[in-house]
Parts: sequence; structure tokens; C-alpha cells
Amino acid sequence: MKIAFLVCDNGFGHIKRCLLIAYYLSSKGFSVDLYGNEKGFKIANSLEIKFKNHPNLIPWNFSYKIKYFLSNSCKKLKIIEKIPPLEIYDLVFSDNILEVLLLRQDTIFISQFFWHEVLKDIDNDYREKCREIIKKFKPIILGDQYFSMDYIKNSKNYISTGLFSLGIQKENSEENSQNRKDLLITIGNTNQSCDLIKNLINKIQNEKNLFFNNLYLEDCLIPKNPPSWIKSFNYTQTQLKNIKACICRPGLGIISDCIEYKIRIYSIFEEKNLEMEHNSFVIKRLGIGEKIINNDLTHIKNYFITPSSEAKVSSKNMDFNLSGVYDVYNFIKDNYT
Repeated sequence: MKIAFLVCDNGFGHIKRCLLIAYYLSSKGFSVDLYGNEKGFKIANSLEIKFKNHPNLIPWNFSYKIKYFLSNSCKKLKIIEKIPPLEIYDLVFSDNILEVLLLRQDTIFISQFFWHEVLKDIDNDYREKCREIIKKFKPIILGDQYFSMDYIKNSKNYISTGLFSLGIQKENSEENSQNRKDLLITIGNTNQSCDLIKNLINKIQNEKNLFFNNLYLEDCLIPKNPPSWIKSFNYTQTQLKNIKACICRPGLGIISDCIEYKIRIYSIFEEKNLEMEHNSFVIKRLGIGEKIINNDLTHIKNYFITPSSEAKVSSKNMDFNLSGVYDVYNFIKDNYT
């Protein structure tokens, strides 16, 4: 069976979960082509070690980003011009490029939200077009049970999954995180919230008493002439195992990493993005983090300094369902083989 994955290129969360699925399906004998952002393919480096069979990773510039949705291009459905030929595939998965449905009506979605519903400033005509497409084709939507928005869960053909992970860190779930002393600040593959996060980094640099050992930053966030305690973040397991807390724009990719590695989440994000607001709310409700307001670092300082906060957070994280990758495989096996 030949399967295609078409992956939205805003941030790293979409590409990460599709890479996990694609590698696992390849290991089970499926022929998989994944079209996505080449920058995100670096996440695959650790996956190649674990699997003999690899998917075909095809660099593809969909430009399906926030900038696209706030331009006239979306009204004209210009994204269709960038979609590769799909006739050769038995199954097509989209994360979460809605317009693929106009070319393949049987497209299966991996989504916990749709762009036309989460961006407040999006063109109303485009929003209505997207709603009409969904109403007409009623696609199957695979979305995780925790962060999928209500309109996804209420869709006619919604199928609930776990979070997307290969369970690589399962053996570390019993570890006590009290010994962790490092902080991560990440923005992912997007320019959204960049100024907010850089202002927060400047504030931390000016702190008289550091409350962490090392501060990991993506290269685009590292200031000129950084102090020795600022390190480059490379998404490695070794780094993640030593991180106690993460300040981030709360996309599902970094959220899933934090849950898997038992890292507490402190969210910061731009206004008028309902996905970020929703994810931040769910993080708070699940007890695995909170939102940073007015650059106030009090809560995160207390978390580093107060050991009594450890047990509660650890027990919460241990209960999460991380079976999303296997759920997709079982869905294919049960319905298409």
C-alpha cells in the first residue's frame, strides 16, 4: 500500500507527529511519501537509528502558514496549485491542509484544529468556504483526545487518538525530576510571538540570581555574545532529559515533548490565535503548566526552587495516553488492509 502525507509547514508540531507516524508505518511495510518542510526533517535524525525501513521525505514548500491565511491567496485557494499529484496513492493523509479535499475527497486528516477556525482575523468568505468543504465531504479526522477542539471532536467522522509519540521515554517515566535544573525557551519554526519571547529572554538575562543551571534556546533566539549558561537547543533526548521547565508558544509538538519528558509548560503567545488560547487553557486544566502574564516569572521561579511541587506534576504526566502513532496504524490496518 502506498501512502502520502501532506504536512502543513507552520511550526514543527505538524511535521513531528507525521514523521513519527510515517517512520512507524514504513517499519510495518507500508510505502510512505511525506511532503513537508525540510527544516523539520532534522527531527527525523533520531528516528532513522531506530528503524530499518524509512519513509521517502520529500521537501515541499506548501507555504501553508499564518501569512497565507491573512492574505488574498487563501480566498483564491492558491494552495491547490502547490499540492503534488495524488493519483498514485492508495491513502492520502493531510495535516492539516484542508484544501486537499478538493483534489482527493477521501483524504484523511490528522488535526486537532483547522486554521479557518482559530485565526480571528481570517477572511470571512474563506472561513465560510472551508466550512462548506467540510460539510460537503465529511472527512475522517484523527485527533488527540486532549487538545482537539470541540468542533473537531463533534465532527461526524472524528476518531479519538492518544498524543503522538513512539513511547521512547517510557522507561524514564519513573525518574524523579528533582535533579533537573535546566530551562528551555522555544519558538519552533515560526516567527509568531518572537518579540514576546525575546523580551522575556532579555528579562531573564538581567536577573541577578539565576534560578536554573542552563538556558537552552533555539539559534534564532540566542543573543549576541551570550553568557556561558545559554546553550543551543537541538531537540536531542539528552537535552530534554535535563530540562525541568519550558517556556514556549504552546503548539502541540512541544506540548507532546514536554508531556513525554515530564517538563512543566509555561505558555506565552500572540493575541488573536484561538489555537494557542485553547492549548494554554487545556494545559492549565490538566495541571501541567500555566500561562505567563506580563512577563511575570514568579511561578516558574517557585517551581525550580520548591521541591514539593514535583510529586503532583509527575503523577499528572504519568497518566497521559501517548498511543497516537499506534492508533493511526491500527486504524489503517483495520479499515484498509
